[in-house]
Amino acid sequence: MDTRPIINGEELNLDDTTVFLGITMDSKLQWSPHINGLAKRLSSAAYAVKKIRSLTDVDTARLVYFSYFHSLMTYGLLLWGHAADVETIFILQKRAIRAIYNLKWIVFFNKIPEALLSLPFNKFKKCIKEKLCKKAYYKVNDYLADKRAWD
Repeated sequence: MDTRPIINGEELNLDDTTVFLGITMDSKLQWSPHINGLAKRLSSAAYAVKKIRSLTDVDTARLVYFSYFHSLMTYGLLLWGHAADVETIFILQKRAIRAIYNLKWIVFFNKIPEALLSLPFNKFKKCIKEKLCKKAYYKVNDYLADKRAWD
């Protein structure tokens, strides 16, 4: 049984993936296509951070990290951040941060003082989620309190 939609006598072609506001989803509402594309862009950003660091100082490399890598990583994080395959993103973040400080691969990421880092991906994701939930909670409570005042 063919269930393709027909409009004005023409069959519509169904795409496997779609992009909306820069976020890619597949036909099963999975985030894998987005994460794969993001990983490619983040890999380029990590390389840029590494090259900039070899030519300049730590502060400039951090500036490039936050303006290029971090902005790509955090866009739409609340939507795709709980996907199963986000470990790739965390690994790329570690690569970029190691490039900033010229750290060896043997250095464990959890041994680096957090003041030197942006929040690691998992902690950043949790922080954003908590802030959003807290903000939503207070907005709903304010709305309910305001509504009760008019009853």
